Amino acid sequence: EQAIRLSPHKPQGLALKAEILQRLDRPQAALESLEKALDMLPNDIALLASKVGLLRESGDWVGALETAAKAFSLDTSHPANLQAAAELALLSLQPAQARGFFNQATLARTPSLELACLRAELALQAGEEVEAAKALAAALERDDSHPRALALQSQLAACRGDRAQAANLLQQA
Repeated sequence: EQAIRLSPHKPQGLALKAEILQRLDRPQAALESLEKALDMLPNDIALLASKVGLLRESGDWVGALETAAKAFSLDTSHPANLQAAAELALLSLQPAQARGFFNQATLARTPSLELACLRAELALQAGEEVEAAKALAAALERDDSHPRALALQSQLAACRGDRAQAANLLQQA
């Protein structure tokens, strides 16, 4: 608290407070502190990864998944993102269960580009081309020239056997 009082505009102090509150088994207060830090640095990978962990531990799978998707879209190779993705995959145990979380996350609203792309990737991995196409359509509605969406469109074309279109789309991506 004293560090935050001395430097109220430094998100690192709020992140440290969140970590301490989490250790004290006060997840809601920890999440509130982390949200304040994220208000200051909304694209900070470490803060987003911490939020994924807090949401996952509190049972908010949808929130954890959406936050992980945002973090992953910012940097797909960052260790914190890879760890969050691995933890979520381990906890979901099955692609069908993970798809359920994706579906739940998108029921009440149009999915974000990141979430739609993740849904398409999951469906492609499961060999469900129709579901992949639906998710990809949602992604393309958001941004029809986004490299990730184009790469997924290329994968879908390759699944259909249209190698020329797949190569063209991949080149555009």
